[in-house]
Amino acid sequence: MLRHFVVLLLVATTLAGCAKGDDLIHNDCTEHPMYGAGNPMVTIETNMGNITAEIFVDKVPNTGMNFVKLAEEGTFDGSPFHRIISDFMMQGGDHTNGNGSGGSAHGDCALPDGDIEDEFHPDLRHDGPGVLSMANTGQADSGSSQFFITFTATSWLDTHNPDGSAKNCGNPGVNCHAVFGKVVAGLDVVQKVNEEAGVPPPGTPPAVPVTFESATVAWP
Repeated sequence: MLRHFVVLLLVATTLAGCAKGDDLIHNDCTEHPMYGAGNPMVTIETNMGNITAEIFVDKVPNTGMNFVKLAEEGTFDGSPFHRIISDFMMQGGDHTNGNGSGGSAHGDCALPDGDIEDEFHPDLRHDGPGVLSMANTGQADSGSSQFFITFTATSWLDTHNPDGSAKNCGNPGVNCHAVFGKVVAGLDVVQKVNEEAGVPPPGTPPAVPVTFESATVAWP
C-alpha cells in the first residue's frame, strides 16, 4: 500500500491516526547515549543542497528518535524524495522500494508490524514551510520511515484544532500527521526543490530527481 498522505483540495486522499498522548515513550527507542541532552540537529545532504532541521525529541520522543536513529545509521542514504507536490511538500524516506510503497521504522521504535505508534503534540503544527512530519497510510499507527517537508503552511494536516483540542483522528476524512521537526537552515534549498522539482498533484514522479544522499546528526 502506498504511504501517501495528501491532498490539498484537489485530491481526496484520507490519512488519519489516533492520538496516543504526549507522554508516549518506549525505553528501547529513546535508549541513546545523547538522549536527554537536548534536541539534535539533522543535516540532510541532497543533490540540491543541504537542509538542517531541529528534531523535537523533547516533545515527540519516539517519532523523533525513530528518525534520528535511521539517519545516524545511514538508512536513508541514497533514497529518493519520490513525491514532490508544488507549493505543498516533498516526501521521502522509502529506503526499501524508493517509490512510496515501502520503508520501515527503526527496530528500536517499531511495533511488530514494522510501523510506529502515532505520537502527537498539540504545540507542533504544520504552520509554515520547513515542517518535518510523518507520512502514513491513513490508518492509525501506520507511520514508518517515510516523512515529508512542507513548502507552506498545511494546517489541515494538524492533529489539534486552533483552540488546542484534539481532532477526531482515526475517523474517515480526518487527516492527522505527527510533526517531529523544523528546518533551521537550508530553507532556500527546500524552496528550490519546490520550484524545480515540484509538480501538480498527485506529484509522482518529481520533475527532476531529488535524492537524500546522506545525513549528519549533531547533538547539543
